[in-house]
Amino acid sequence: MSQLLSSDLNWFPCAYQNTDHVITVLDDHRDQSDYWSNVVDPDHDFPNQDQNWGELVRYDGDFEGGAFDDQVYTPSTSSEEQSPHSSVDDPKEVNPLSIVVVDNGKQSTPFRSDFEEMRKLFDVISRQIDDMISRATEEIKQEIWIKHYCSSHKILLVGEGDFSFSACLGRAFGRADNMVATSLNSKDFLKKNYGQAMSNIQSLRSRGCKVIHKVNATEMTGHKKLNVVKYDRIVYNFPHAGFSSKESVTDEKRKHKNLVSLFMANAKKMIEEKGEIHISHKCNQFLEQWGLRKLAKKNGLVVMEEEKFNLSDYSGYNTKYGFGGDKNFDCNPSKTYKFRLKKRASES
Repeated sequence: MSQLLSSDLNWFPCAYQNTDHVITVLDDHRDQSDYWSNVVDPDHDFPNQDQNWGELVRYDGDFEGGAFDDQVYTPSTSSEEQSPHSSVDDPKEVNPLSIVVVDNGKQSTPFRSDFEEMRKLFDVISRQIDDMISRATEEIKQEIWIKHYCSSHKILLVGEGDFSFSACLGRAFGRADNMVATSLNSKDFLKKNYGQAMSNIQSLRSRGCKVIHKVNATEMTGHKKLNVVKYDRIVYNFPHAGFSSKESVTDEKRKHKNLVSLFMANAKKMIEEKGEIHISHKCNQFLEQWGLRKLAKKNGLVVMEEEKFNLSDYSGYNTKYGFGGDKNFDCNPSKTYKFRLKKRASES
């Protein structure tokens, strides 16, 4: 006879027929034979009305070696009346989700009436398992570093030329959904002046980076797409306000210093409490006279560290001029200056 598996002691409204070893439907459920057809062993035909219908059968879930103890009951006329053949004091309620018919170790289709509920239950469990796996994966995900920058940092990059620096970080991390890369230039300007700009942007976006054009570093706190989060790192590589043959050296220096100072004033409002502002800058002759330390102090920042900038640390980074042309400028010697809020320095 086909075995009826149950996780606990259950009443089951069907009977069995010795001939053909088939579980059949109780006589008073005969008009629902199509409904109960899923209970029948799939390798046998469903019994017709001419076959002998048995009595109500109860299968005890306690078994050894896969063989169930079965006890025969007759249908009662009252829900409170116990079968005269019962040897159990208080039968339990049926838990339909725990009942499955099997044949020779192969599970057959569950009750049709409960199939939808079972499917919903399994869907819920499956989603819960997926969520657990996802959370565990996030927890064990290895952080990847490239110099001062980590794949877990929220990074804002300002004043990108051909976007090769941000693309370098994205390749190193294997992702870029933690980054926002911006440029003062328009998309059309980039297409015209930088041969690799569009491929770098495509690489960034394919990794989840948000790329934004026409972002002024001196006004970025007012940009609606940038001020929605606080950043762990805000990076401005080699800021430069441009040259003009009509300006004196003094006026030109003032213009550059004003650019850096306004950038700092904006960036300090956009970093996390423990966040850092990084400026990579040439440190010789005229450029060193910009006085980044004094500008930082003026804006409530302190220098955490100065470190020599090595272009070779950032594979694929091209130091482009910011006002046209696809040539690279010589960035040596240079330093990366790291700033943070003054109050954090006093606490450390």
